[in-house]
Amino acid sequence: MISVVSGAGSQASLRRSCRRVVLAATLAVAFTLLTASGGSFATTPSAAACSQTKTFITGTPDQSLLSILGVLRRQATPADALPASVKEAFARPIFRMLGREILVNYIRRARVVAGTSYYVMPVLYTGCGAFGRGESMMLWAGGSGGGAGTAATIERGSAYATLGSFGHTTIETLIPDGVATVTLHYPAGKIGGFDRGHAPAITITTNVVGNLLIVTVPRGGNRLMAPMTMTWRAADGATVKTFSRL
Repeated sequence: MISVVSGAGSQASLRRSCRRVVLAATLAVAFTLLTASGGSFATTPSAAACSQTKTFITGTPDQSLLSILGVLRRQATPADALPASVKEAFARPIFRMLGREILVNYIRRARVVAGTSYYVMPVLYTGCGAFGRGESMMLWAGGSGGGAGTAATIERGSAYATLGSFGHTTIETLIPDGVATVTLHYPAGKIGGFDRGHAPAITITTNVVGNLLIVTVPRGGNRLMAPMTMTWRAADGATVKTFSRL
């Protein structure tokens, strides 16, 4: 069995390559939603309603998010400001049609890994498009991003994003307050995904920074989710929660 203690280590060039693919996929999905009804932005009723969506709004996130994410409760600093290129991207019609409004005063740079800044932010879905009305979190880093879960899914450990490569997957997930480290254990078995090989058992423990966990594991596809165990621990080492799958 391999045991690894992980901090902020990552494969920066691989991550940037994966993120370019994710951004392309994001734009493709948005385009599919736009054209699925056979009309243009102007002639699709839901899309027309979404055209009135504001990119950034003021206001306060729902208490369900504020109560579990200390990164949102801390005072904003200049480092939390989104790069101009990201703000410009969010203002594009293809993103507005999702009906997503960002609570601008609660954008936070949660952490920096291998030179990449990871921003988390609460968003309000207005219900004008393909998504129902509600409030959740979004994660953005290195030119791409997406949904990071509601308060309920964050607390259940079921809201996460993945960036895959041959034989490895990077997991990005928000973790609620009170969790200092996360341990992932995978038994020996198939790597999964496009890799048909086998890997020994591995246990990886990594720190949570700014309520954000980022860790790379040697698994892919459905083997990323199970069989495995995920254990949340407090700063004193006490177990907070244990999950039987990702």
